[in-house]
Amino acid sequence: VKTKHTHIPVRVNGISDGEYSTLYVLEPAIIGLPGEFSQPVHVRADVNRINGQVVITVAVETTAMYPCDRCLADLSIPVKPVFTLMYTEEDGNPVDEENDDVRILDSTETVIDITEDVVDYTQVYLPMRKVCEEFNPSNTECLEQVQERDAEGREDEIDPRWEALRKLKEKE
Repeated sequence: VKTKHTHIPVRVNGISDGEYSTLYVLEPAIIGLPGEFSQPVHVRADVNRINGQVVITVAVETTAMYPCDRCLADLSIPVKPVFTLMYTEEDGNPVDEENDDVRILDSTETVIDITEDVVDYTQVYLPMRKVCEEFNPSNTECLEQVQERDAEGREDEIDPRWEALRKLKEKE
């Protein structure tokens, strides 16, 4: 029998209505984050239970290492997603199964494993463009390379269709 490991369990059954907080510090590889995440992952889960509904607000804090898209210098990118998970207990009333915002909480469940949600939100939080300009402004070499390329490109690549317009503008 294979048992499921719960890396980030949030206790929901057997607790009375109210607010509770849980803190975790985990190694990224344990929860399935890729190798770019080498720093510990700090997870805070604030649980609010009210009348059979559970709202979990999750704050994640870690760092990812990626190369700059322009100069390939190493960048340390802070990753700090915050998201909310909503659960409701089964009460016999039909629930819209297409609604991903509210999840059904089985009355026999004692904990909810939020590991998959943490991994998903952490990876989606990463920026598409990873450049020194945003994450390492002290790397002036990268910025200078971009400015030089831009200056060279502007002089060499003049579209002949716009040449007449440029001449008109110079007359003014």
